[in-house]
Amino acid sequence: MNKRILGVGAAAAAALLLASCSNGPASNTDSNATDEQADELSIVVAQYSPGTEGYWKEIIADFNQDYPDVKVDLQVLDWGNLQPTVNTLIQTKQYPDILNLTNFQDYAAADLLYTGDEVLTPEIIDDLLPAFRANGEMDGRLYGLPFVSSANTMYYNEEILAEAGIDVPTTFDELRDACNAINKLPGDIVTYALSLGATGGTGNAAAWVFAGGGEFFEDGEWTINSETNVETFQFLQNLAAEGCTQPNAGQSNTGDGTWPLFAQGKAAMTYAPLGDVPGFMDPVKEAGLSIAATTHPTNNGAEPTILGIQDNLMAFKKPGNQQLVQEILKRFYEPERYAQIAKTEGLFALTQSALDVSVNDEELGLTQADLDLLNTARFYPNHPGWAAANGRIKSDIGLTVDSGADVAQILTGIQDAATAG
Repeated sequence: MNKRILGVGAAAAAALLLASCSNGPASNTDSNATDEQADELSIVVAQYSPGTEGYWKEIIADFNQDYPDVKVDLQVLDWGNLQPTVNTLIQTKQYPDILNLTNFQDYAAADLLYTGDEVLTPEIIDDLLPAFRANGEMDGRLYGLPFVSSANTMYYNEEILAEAGIDVPTTFDELRDACNAINKLPGDIVTYALSLGATGGTGNAAAWVFAGGGEFFEDGEWTINSETNVETFQFLQNLAAEGCTQPNAGQSNTGDGTWPLFAQGKAAMTYAPLGDVPGFMDPVKEAGLSIAATTHPTNNGAEPTILGIQDNLMAFKKPGNQQLVQEILKRFYEPERYAQIAKTEGLFALTQSALDVSVNDEELGLTQADLDLLNTARFYPNHPGWAAANGRIKSDIGLTVDSGADVAQILTGIQDAATAG
C-alpha cells in the first residue's frame, strides 16, 4: 500500500521509458548494412498533452547535433486522427520510421517491424520493467517497445476504514465483512464505488477478473465465461444487492460517477489511476481526504495485481534507417530525459533507471511503494478479438450486477463476440 503518489502534469487519454546509453549499434545483424544511410526520418506520435511536441523536439535537436544532414519529420496527432492517419500510411506503404501506438501485432505479423534487439541496446532492454517488456512481445520477441503507461488500482479512504474499525480488505470475504461494518456508519457511505458503465467499465471489470483469479484469454483460448469469472461477477452482483456499492453500479462511469462519490467522502474504496491524475486526484485534494492506494482484494489464490495500460513505440524496417532509429531511441530512453515523461505527460516511464530518477524527484512524490505496485501490472489480451470483446464489455458487463441477472449468459455473449473477432 502507498500513501501519496506521483505528482505529475495533466495526462490525456488513458490508454497510457528509459535506460542507459551506448554509442554503437544495438543489433548483431544489421538488415540495412548494405544500404546507403537514409537522409530523412519520420516519427508519428500521439499527443498526450500540450508538452508532447516539445518533448520530442528536444530529442530530435539532440539527434541533429550528431546527424545534422538527416531531416526528421515529426507528426504529433490527437487521438482522433492518429489511427486513421496511421492506417493511410500503412495502406500506401509510407511507413513511419518510428510510431507511437498501442497495438503492434498486425505490423509485426506482416514483418514490418524491427525487433527490440535490432534497435535497442542490451542495456536498455534489460532496463525495461519486466511486466511491460513481456507485454510488448509476440512469439517471444520484443516488437512493442514500452513507451508510457497509466496504471489503475484501488484507492481507499483511511478515515472511513478507521471509523469502521477495520483494516484494508485483502480478500473477497474480508471485503464483504468490511461492508457489514461500513454499512453501520452514518451518512449512507458505500463500501466500494463500482463502475461498470461504458466509461471505465472495461478497466474496472478487468481489475476484478484478475483479482478473482481469472483470465480473459489463456492457452490460446478465450476464457471470459470461465467458472472463475462467473464466480467473480456473481460476487459483485451480491455486493450490489447487499448495498455495498452505490445504486446503478452497472451504469456508473468513473469520471462523472464513482470518482466524485469517492471525493465527496461517500465511498470507502474505488478504482482509479495510480498517480496524480487531475480528473481523479484534484477533487480528492480539495476535499482534504486522507487516502492511499493498494491492490484489489483477491480470491481463489490470485496474486495481488493492478491493471496496466501500455502504449508502445515501434520501429519500421526501411532501407538505411536502422542505425538512425537506434540513435533516436538511445536518446529517448536516456534516464534523465525519459524520467521527464512523468512531468510532461502525467504518465509512467517504463525503465527502472528512469523511475529511479523519478523516485528521487521530490516534486513528483513518487515512492518505492508506487513502483512495487507498478511491477505487479497485468494487461488486456494482446489478441485481435479483444476489440470486439471490449465493445461488448462496454455495453453488457454492467448487466451482470443487475438483480437476478444470468452472469454466465452475459459473459458467454462477450466471449462469443471475442471469438468472432
